[in-house]
Amino acid sequence: MHREVMMVRQLFLLFFCLLGEAHADEVVAETSTDPNPLFNFGVAPKDLEDGRLPSAIEPMHYDIEIRPDIYTSQPPFYHSGHVNIYMRAVEATNQIVLNYKSLTIVEGSMRLIGFNLTDPAPSIVGWGVLPDLDFVVVTLSSDLVPGRAYIFRASFFGEMNSAAGRYGLYWDTYVKNNGEMRYVVGSQLQTIDARRVFPAFDEPSFKATFNVTIGRKSPYTAIGNGAPLDSVEVEDDWVLDSFDVTPRMSCYLLAFVVVDYGYLETETSTGTISRLWVRTAATEGAHFANDIIGTITEWLETYTNYNNIMPIVNHVLLPSHGGAMENWGLIIYGESTVLWDENWYDATYRRGTASIIGHELAHFDEMIYQRRVRGMLSADVNSLSQPVRPEIITPWEAMNAFTTSSYSKRYLQTFEFSNVETDNLWTALTAQATQEGITNPDGSPFDAKDKFDPWVLQSGFPLIQAIRNYESNALTVTQSHFNPNNEDWPPSDFGYSWNVPVSVLTENDNDPDAKLVAWMDRVPAIVLDDMMPNNISMWYLVNPGTRFFYRVQYDAQNMANINRQLMDDHEAFDVETRAALIEDTFAFARAEILTEVDAFETSLYLDAETEGIPWLIFDSYTQYVERLLRRFPETDELYKSFIEYLISPVYEWKGWEIDWDEPIYQTKLQQLAVDLACTNDHADCLDTAESLYDLWEQSTAEENPVVVGLRPAFYCTSVRTGNRNRWSTIYDRYVEDVGTSNLPFDSVEKRNLLESLACSSNVGVLEGYLEDLFDDDFVGLADKSAAMLSLADSIEGRWVVWDHFVENWRNETVPAVPLGVSRAAILHTVVEGFASEADQLAFIEFVARYPPENAAEEAVYERAFEIVSENRRWADNNLLSLHEWLESNVLG
Repeated sequence: MHREVMMVRQLFLLFFCLLGEAHADEVVAETSTDPNPLFNFGVAPKDLEDGRLPSAIEPMHYDIEIRPDIYTSQPPFYHSGHVNIYMRAVEATNQIVLNYKSLTIVEGSMRLIGFNLTDPAPSIVGWGVLPDLDFVVVTLSSDLVPGRAYIFRASFFGEMNSAAGRYGLYWDTYVKNNGEMRYVVGSQLQTIDARRVFPAFDEPSFKATFNVTIGRKSPYTAIGNGAPLDSVEVEDDWVLDSFDVTPRMSCYLLAFVVVDYGYLETETSTGTISRLWVRTAATEGAHFANDIIGTITEWLETYTNYNNIMPIVNHVLLPSHGGAMENWGLIIYGESTVLWDENWYDATYRRGTASIIGHELAHFDEMIYQRRVRGMLSADVNSLSQPVRPEIITPWEAMNAFTTSSYSKRYLQTFEFSNVETDNLWTALTAQATQEGITNPDGSPFDAKDKFDPWVLQSGFPLIQAIRNYESNALTVTQSHFNPNNEDWPPSDFGYSWNVPVSVLTENDNDPDAKLVAWMDRVPAIVLDDMMPNNISMWYLVNPGTRFFYRVQYDAQNMANINRQLMDDHEAFDVETRAALIEDTFAFARAEILTEVDAFETSLYLDAETEGIPWLIFDSYTQYVERLLRRFPETDELYKSFIEYLISPVYEWKGWEIDWDEPIYQTKLQQLAVDLACTNDHADCLDTAESLYDLWEQSTAEENPVVVGLRPAFYCTSVRTGNRNRWSTIYDRYVEDVGTSNLPFDSVEKRNLLESLACSSNVGVLEGYLEDLFDDDFVGLADKSAAMLSLADSIEGRWVVWDHFVENWRNETVPAVPLGVSRAAILHTVVEGFASEADQLAFIEFVARYPPENAAEEAVYERAFEIVSENRRWADNNLLSLHEWLESNVLG
């Protein structure tokens, strides 16, 4: 069906073009050669201060030819082209206003063509540019007639951006294995950078279809949004490749690529072809991504019962592109975000590859709990965070719409080829609820807008406190704005209260699924009668499975009941609930709502946990605890023994051989198990690392005997337990054995080796390492930052860097840190490990020795002092009780 629609569109456009061409002599309006602007006799159109285009004209279709010229010897590179914009007058107007930035229109190239022989198009009497507003304004001799169609034509050229800027049309580079530098072309038009490539109606509401022609020279290939149609050889060895008409869309979804790549291909059962374009040397690392593309595309078509309207979807990996952009039919990725090979990348990269492809194809995320929900619960506690739908006034604020929260609370759009607003979704959901008989728990009609507007129009989220009355068995549920840092937030029309869905599951429920029992409709508290089990030792859960976006704090008795259940049989709770319990208790401990002992009580069951997400959340929080306890040796020894006890069953189960067919979080759990086991001196882990080191030392980089995901732990353990010669061997491998094929995985291996150098327990070695970092030949400039940060964050290196700061902060002949590294970042990393009273006094003495010389340095000191003070407060509140708890659980 969609192919037939596309053919009808093409026939219509062909007729439209032929009609105009047939009578061109009669209806073409010549442009003025006067370059001076004539903005309606000196007056700019409407009030343009907001940067929005007038609505008097709407585009229908574009014919675009673009020639990116990367065939000169070196940058700067330029692109040139022509555009025909088929448009319709909505209102009478004597001006055409287009978005236009960093371009030059070829003099004499502008034309306006009409399609009514008795009423030809007005003449162009002048034009000019409003650079501050990104406008080119064309003034006509008379008004366009509402309802009538016209073609505006222009030729243009402009300088392409470099990959460092990566907006509009840009050039990128890579190095072939033979050392030859090659240039390629990519584009990034979102949010408002189509105007940098061609004059356009560059706002999302102005949708049209597009026929694109891209010029290139052999042996390059041009790739556009549509399927390739034909190629024509023209002058000067140029080849013009034309592509099928696109669906009706906003111009920011256009993309232009010129590469000398090959491709891998998959095809769905419905005939949708996916091509993954990758440079030859990286092909081996692209097979996993190619498989994922095919699998996700097939699943998506089945799940939505909607075949892809584009018969060919191209996926292109560009060397310097960051992240990815889901242009229609032509998705552009950063090479380093998609390549994965078990010999070079660990589970984190594998998960990232699968996640980013799934996101760009469908904007959904199967790993929503760990990467989105829990991430947003950590991020959306800052008063500077944006609501899901922030207020956007001008086009230049468009990037503000892409907040962390909007990406994490995204909905699946169902409006094809049109713009939607949030209220459209609420209307659709309300109608669907009515159709399916879904009501509020009290039987009243469900109104999506009423329920969800507070969630999208204000930032933050609620803290839900659930307090059970153990005599009446009533449950009191309260809500408050979770504001752990006690910040002043901007005013909100909803007063930072929410319509909170409350679901409950109790230990004596026969149905394991949670029941939505009530809505807290922006009230501070509700009381739920007859909800609780009769037995005081039975647990209850609010929001089990973390289906809704809030944290939950329970009464002390219920937490004891939950912890008992975790110890007896943790699988009575689903994995998301277990992860949420760990996440919330540690977050409450950091916010001083609970104690650190409370959090560790909930995690005591982890020696039986075989799922990755609870362990990964536990590790993300306890890294802070581990860092501070290093300043208290007796407690630190107990803590190391406790972690070694917890992780031993997982380590002994998983071992050092990774099965890449396992779920991603299971391979990440294995990496964590080896890391924690070796870091906390598990005997078998240390022995295995020692045996592997002997093999590794005799092997080349390509024959590395250590599974890639375990290399950071292996290298760090080898350096920590080895002597000066072993440190030198690791350093020599960093220098000599990587970086030879110019592929992204070289940087991964190189970084692993480099960061392990900071793991040494030999202070003399680390002092020499710090001194060597001032030598530009020791490590490359790009690696200095990583080297310094890893040294400042290491167990012994932190104090080596601190001693250096104490002696050299004002030393003008010996820089305090290497060129290109922020002293503030290094200082803040160092003091993150300050926790004792002596540490706090040492920092005070440092500031007295080097008083701040300006406001910037004063701000650096203030933030450092905040870090030290927070750490001291944690120690005062938790050290003694945690020490006693560890004694009872390690020695008892």
